[in-house]
Amino acid sequence: MNLPDRRLILLGYALFVISGVLLRPLMPIDETRYLSVAWEMRLGDHWIVPFKNGLPYDHKPPLLFWLINLVWIPGVSEFTGRLVAPAFSLATIWATGRTSDLMGLGRRTGTAAMLILATFGCFQFFGLETGFDTMLSLAVVLAVGQLWKIGTRDDHRTRDWALLGAAMALGLMSKGPVLFVHVLPALLLLRVWAPHGPRALRGTAVALAVCAGLVFVWLLPALILGGAEYREAVLWTQSAGRTVASFAHAQPFWYYLALIPVLVFPWGWMPGFWKRLPLDSPEKLLLIASFGPLLLFSLISGKQLNYLLPETPWLAILLARRFPDTLGRAWGAVAVLIVLGIAFPAMGLGLLGDEAGRMVSIPAALLAAVVLIGAAVLIARRGSLVYLTAPVALTALHLAYAVGPAAQVMSPRTIAERIAPADGKIGIVTSLYHSEFHFLGRLKEPFAILTTPEDIAAFAEAKPDGLILGRPKDDLHPAWPPEDIIYYRNDDWAIWSNMDKK
Repeated sequence: MNLPDRRLILLGYALFVISGVLLRPLMPIDETRYLSVAWEMRLGDHWIVPFKNGLPYDHKPPLLFWLINLVWIPGVSEFTGRLVAPAFSLATIWATGRTSDLMGLGRRTGTAAMLILATFGCFQFFGLETGFDTMLSLAVVLAVGQLWKIGTRDDHRTRDWALLGAAMALGLMSKGPVLFVHVLPALLLLRVWAPHGPRALRGTAVALAVCAGLVFVWLLPALILGGAEYREAVLWTQSAGRTVASFAHAQPFWYYLALIPVLVFPWGWMPGFWKRLPLDSPEKLLLIASFGPLLLFSLISGKQLNYLLPETPWLAILLARRFPDTLGRAWGAVAVLIVLGIAFPAMGLGLLGDEAGRMVSIPAALLAAVVLIGAAVLIARRGSLVYLTAPVALTALHLAYAVGPAAQVMSPRTIAERIAPADGKIGIVTSLYHSEFHFLGRLKEPFAILTTPEDIAAFAEAKPDGLILGRPKDDLHPAWPPEDIIYYRNDDWAIWSNMDKK
C-alpha cells in the first residue's frame, strides 16, 4: 500500500476536525462546562483560579481555559474555542511520526503511524472534543520521546532532562497528576528498554525540579487565592483522592482489557498486522508505554475509555512497525459500517425506542445510511481504503446531527437562549449544576442552586421576576405550573416563571 504524504495526513485530519466542529453541536456536559469555565474566566478576570457558576473550579488546571481565551482575543467565538483542544490532537499526530523517526524505525513506519493514529476511531472521536486528553496526549508523546533520546545517548545532558521536565509540566497543566501514570512506567523501567541504561536518579531529580518550577508559577498563587476548600481539592480530592477511592466512573479491573479492540479499531482488526517482531529497544519501550499505564489504570476504580487516549500513539507505532505490503480485506470495518448503516434508519423509524426516534429524523437517517453503506462497499472491494472507516462513520454521525433533530435535542442552546433575558435572576433545581447553559446563553451571573422546597420559596420571593429551571418529573420542583417545557437530553426540562406563583 502506498502511504500518503505526511502533510496530506495532517491536512485531512484538520479538515475532519473543522467539519466536525461545524456540523456537531457543543455537547453537554463536558464541552459546555469547559467553554463556560473559560467564559467565566474572561468575565471575572479569574486567570489564576478558574470559576464555575461563581465558585472556584478545582477539577482541572487552567491551561485549556487560558488557551481558549487566547484565541478569543479578537472576540468570543464558539467555533474558535472548540478548535483549541483538537489542535493538540493534530500536534499529537505530528509528534507521533517524529518520535517514530527518533527511534530509527524508518520514514515509512513514521508515516504509517501518523496515518493509523489519525484514523483510529477512538482517537478521532475523543480528539474532536473540547477536553483535556488531547493536550495530555501531546505531553506524553513529547515526554516519552525525550526519554528515548536520553536512553539512547552515551552522554546524558542536563538539558535533555530539563526538556523532559518541561514536557511533564505541559501534562500537569493540561490534566493534572494523572500525567505520571502515563510517563512513570517508561521512566522507572528505563534500564529495561534503554540500550545504554543510564542511572536516572540525578536526571529524574532535574526533570522533576524543572517540572515543579514551571507548574508552581501557577499553583502557588492558586493555592493562596483559592481558599481552604480549593487547596484540599487540588492537593488531595482531585489527585490522590481519585486514586485511593474514586468517586466517579467506577469499573471492574478487566474494563480496559475488554476495550483494547475499541482502541485499535479499525487497523488492529486486520489480521495482517498481527505478527511477532524481535524484542528490540523500540519494541520494549512501546510495549511498556502502552501497557504500563493500562495496568496502572486497571488498578484504579475510576475508568473511562478516553483515559487511555495518550497510549494510542504507541499502539499506532506498534501497528505501523507491522504494516504489511498488501492489506487484506477489512471485513471487521465493513461489518461495523453496515451495522451502523442499519442502525440509523432503525433509530429514525423508532425501532430502537421512542427516545432514539426523537433523536434522528428519517432524512437524517437515510443520509447517514447512504454514506455508511457506500463506504462499506468501497472498503469491501479495496481493503487499502480502511483508513476511511472512522472518518466516514463519525462524519455520518455529524451529518445526522446537522440534518436531524439530534442537535437541538442534545444541545442546551435552546434552553440557554430562552432563559438568557432573565440573567441574574435564574435558579436551578439541582444539587450539582454543570454550567452547561452559561456559555451558550452568554450568561454573566451565576444560577441560584435550589435543593429544598424552602430554597424554591425563598428564591421566588426574592426574585419575583425571575425564572426557575428544573425537570418536572423530579420530586422537587416549583408547585405552580411551568411556563415552558423543552425536550433536552432525552428528558423534559421545565421553565417556571416566579410571576406565575400563586
